[in-house]
Parts: sequence; C-alpha cells; structure tokens
Amino acid sequence: MTPEITPQELPPLGLLAELDESVRAILAKAGRFETLVVETRLATQGEPHHSLAVILSGKASVHCHARGDYVHLADIGAGETVGEMNMIDPQKASADVIITEKVHVWMIDQAQFQSIVHSDPHAAFCVMQWLARQLCRRLRQNSEHMLRQAEEVRVHMRDMDY
Repeated sequence: MTPEITPQELPPLGLLAELDESVRAILAKAGRFETLVVETRLATQGEPHHSLAVILSGKASVHCHARGDYVHLADIGAGETVGEMNMIDPQKASADVIITEKVHVWMIDQAQFQSIVHSDPHAAFCVMQWLARQLCRRLRQNSEHMLRQAEEVRVHMRDMDY
C-alpha cells in the first residue's frame, strides 16, 4: 500500500526510506511533484535527459532498443527511480520509460540538484550514496538477467537436434 502523499512531502518509500526525513524534506523543496498519464514518456532512449524522477505511485515500463530489437527491461512502480545515472554522469537516456498506469512522481533537474550539492554538502552526500545504491542494485539485477538469458541460450543450443 502506497502512503498518502502531500504536495510538500517525500514519503519513506523504496530507497527513499533510506534517506533521513530532513534530507527528504530538502529534496521535496528543491524538486517538484507532478501527475503523469498513461503513454507519457519519462525518458526516451538516445535523447537528452536532465532530471531524476521518483515514482510515488503508479507504474511505468522500461524498454531498450538496438539494431531492430526492442527489449523489455523492467516494470517499475512506487519507490523506483528514473534518470539516476544522469545525476552522476549526464548523458543521453539509456532506455525508454513510458507510463503504463497514471503516476504521481517527484522530479528534480540537474540545476536544482547542483544547488543542493553547493548549499548542503551533507544532504548531497546522502543523496549521492542513495543514488549509488540504486545503481548497484540495478547493475546486479541486470547481471542476473543476462546470466539467466545466457543459460537459456546454452540449454536451447544443447537441446537442438543437428
């Protein structure tokens, strides 16, 4: 169950729960709260992406495409983030993130985030540590996913009748 969200508050949801209430309050003031409808894009692969979003309620789908292949990477919901890599290493979006169920989201752009970095180093350190944990978790999940796929291919190849 998703906690009630007031326009001025970031709830202790998902990885946000790892942040102290005072840090969540600093973030809430620096960013903005929005409601997005189905089919809205939070990110488009290959396009500039300059914000971090935390889904507070609702769902989105993450897809990646290359050389004609379109791969579903994940379905994400409350407590999940989009754009965390760009807060650390600004690049173009690495995937498409499309809203599949109306979402309430909190967003902060790079300039707002840099303002926190300069004005409150402790809060900035806590947020960077939080983002690093999120990236590590995603890297581990993707590694597991790739290993499962490789094993499925090996099993399939062994079972083929030549």
